[in-house]
Amino acid sequence: MIEIDSGAFENVGPLRQEELQVLAREIASASDFTLPDGAVRIRAALSEQASTLELIGSDGEVMLAAFVPKDALREHIHEYVDIVRQIEQTEHGGGSSRIEALDMAKKLAHDAAARTLRRLIRPMELDHATCRRLFTVLLALRVDTTKLTGIRAHRPIR
Repeated sequence: MIEIDSGAFENVGPLRQEELQVLAREIASASDFTLPDGAVRIRAALSEQASTLELIGSDGEVMLAAFVPKDALREHIHEYVDIVRQIEQTEHGGGSSRIEALDMAKKLAHDAAARTLRRLIRPMELDHATCRRLFTVLLALRVDTTKLTGIRAHRPIR
């Protein structure tokens, strides 16, 4: 399970709050979302300087905390959002092969971000798929994803 720290909801509107809650539920229910032994959830929090990820045990105590400096994922976030915006522009102008190429670029950018995040939080011993999903959470905490129509899913490759 993923828990978004309540402080993340203080400065965002109801639509974005709902988006974050839905995202957390979707990620937690994914078949490839795994937690280390003894952990029951990950709490994600945000500050101006960093994101904090905490593994929470069944007793409610923090087992391990990792800090992800804002700058550590900045380029990944910019690249990912830029690709999503290009997809949105291309969808309005046609060109299915361009959309497929951009969608593949989005997947590759997501994977690169997950690898960076996995290195940054190595002591948590999370797999690539879980780090990929955590990047999605951190992205949504930093960027208003409700305004990005192409962000939610990848298109199937023909």
